[in-house]
Amino acid sequence: MTVKVTRGERKYLTYLYEVEAYGEKRVGTTQIAKALNVAPPTAVEALEKLHNKGLVDFVKRRGVKLTDSGIKTVRKILRKHRILEILFFSSTRLPLDEICQCIICKPWHAQMLPSRKRDTLK
Repeated sequence: MTVKVTRGERKYLTYLYEVEAYGEKRVGTTQIAKALNVAPPTAVEALEKLHNKGLVDFVKRRGVKLTDSGIKTVRKILRKHRILEILFFSSTRLPLDEICQCIICKPWHAQMLPSRKRDTLK
C-alpha cells in the first residue's frame, strides 16, 4: 500500500533518513525543527501526521525514528529524485545543483530556464 506524502512531509522523511544514516537512533523534535527551519510546534504537528501514516515512530520527549515503511517510502522518493536528476542532466546539461532546484520547485519552474535549455526539454 502506498501512502500519500506531501512535499513538506518529504523534507522531514529525507532529513530523518540522512540523520539515521549517520547512526543516530532517535532524533529530537528541536533538532528537526532547527534543521528544517520551522517552529518546534510545527515540527511536532508534522511528525504526528507522519506517525499516523505509519512512517515514523514518534514519542513526545523521546524523539522520532523512521519505521520500515518510512524507510521504504523515503528510498522511493530519493530514487525518483535521482532519476529526474539524470533525465534533466542528459536533456539540459545544466549543473546538478541547478537541476536539483528545478526538481524541488514546482513543475512550472522549467519555464524559468533559459529558452535554449527549455527548448531541449520539449
